[in-house]
Formats: sequence, structure tokens, C-alpha cells
Amino acid sequence: MGAKAVNAEGSPTIDSRRWSKYSEQAHAAGPVRSAYNSWLNHSTSLGYMLRYQPPPARVLSIGCGSGNFDILLASHGYTVTSLDSDPAVLEAVERSARRFDVALDIRQGDAFDLKEFHDRYDISFSGGLVEHWNGTKTQQLIEEHARCAPRVQIEVPTRHVLLTEQIPDVIADAHLFKPGEFAERFKAAGLEVKKLYTLGGVPTRGREIVESITPPVLFRWFQRRTGYSMGIGCIATRRSR
Repeated sequence: MGAKAVNAEGSPTIDSRRWSKYSEQAHAAGPVRSAYNSWLNHSTSLGYMLRYQPPPARVLSIGCGSGNFDILLASHGYTVTSLDSDPAVLEAVERSARRFDVALDIRQGDAFDLKEFHDRYDISFSGGLVEHWNGTKTQQLIEEHARCAPRVQIEVPTRHVLLTEQIPDVIADAHLFKPGEFAERFKAAGLEVKKLYTLGGVPTRGREIVESITPPVLFRWFQRRTGYSMGIGCIATRRSR
């Protein structure tokens, strides 16, 4: 998503062009390869959405990027609105949706001002968005997600993404969260955390060794506790009144 906000108080405005470039590079790999990589990376995301908000359900995908996850959701029976601020990104998403023969409601909008979409969805989703605004801006984004749907699912990278061979420019301004810190942002936004989960194994030999000798339940607990993963996801709901 492009921005009409700042990254933490007093910091320069986010350069949305880097996000457009990142999306363009994903599509440049070819539609099948791009989609496969995205779907592989989003298998955990899909699993938790199916568990906590099964279809049929209305999903608002905020800062949809390549749109590949939205296509996967639509193929599972969700009604998906794909939202981004960049027209070029949305044009690419439209082409991909046609290529895979799925229907997406493609809209342009600002993640900080979603009045048009308030209370119209069952769940709002974003991945790789809110980490670009630390401090109070992160909370504002989460609150705006929750105004659109009673349930939200948001994913962010951890510091372990810095271990990848090619660190995308898009991560340059990101605040890399720890699990407990991320959960506190949802609580500050007035939401009740239902599930905190991890995404992707750290790409090191050390992780492979530790995972191979540790009972799976204990290793997953360790990941959630420390953020020993490539990303963190959180599913939260509005508090009952």
C-alpha cells in the first residue's frame, strides 16, 4: 500500500514505489512460478484462516501486493476484495485473476482511511504491511483493519528475514517485531488475541539441527515464544461488549 502517513513520528514519508517494484519483480518471475512461491509461503496463513474464518466468508485483503494469496483464498470459496493504493499493482492483480480464472473485487484505497469498507467483511487480512509504521501508526492500522471486520489476521516479518541472501528494498523501513511485542499492539488496539503463530523456518543449518532433535510441540512453542521464524501472524477479534 502507498501511504499518506509517516513511519513513526517525524520520520520521512514511506516510498511506496519500492512496494510497486517488489510486486513487479514477483510477477516478472512468471505467473506460475510467482503464484507457486506465494502459495507455498502462505500455506500456514491459509490454514489458520480456514480454521478461524472458514468460507463462505468475505475477506478484505489490505495492501494486496501481487494478489496471489487473494487468488488462493478465492479458489477456496472466499469472496475477496483486493485493496491497494497503487494502480499499477492493481492492474497486475487484475491480470493474474483473469489468468487463474477467479473473481476478485479490486479496489484502490488508503489503509489508514477505509471508511468505505467499514463493517462490510467477516475478516480483514494483511501481510507485510503494518511493520512499515512503528509506534502509534501500527496501532492505528490495526484499528482500521478491525473497523472493516470483527476478525483480523495480520502477518509481519521478524528480524530473521535479514538472513536471506537477497534482502528486498521493501524491508528497509520495516520494524521487525517479536511475538510478544506484536501481540501487545493488538491489545492496545482494543482487540482480543485468539492465535499467535509463526511463519517459515529460519534458513540456517542450526535451525535444522535444533528442529530435528526437538519434539515438534516444544519446537513450535519455542518459535512462538522467541520469534525464531521468518514471520509472525496474529488473529484477533473485537472485544465483546
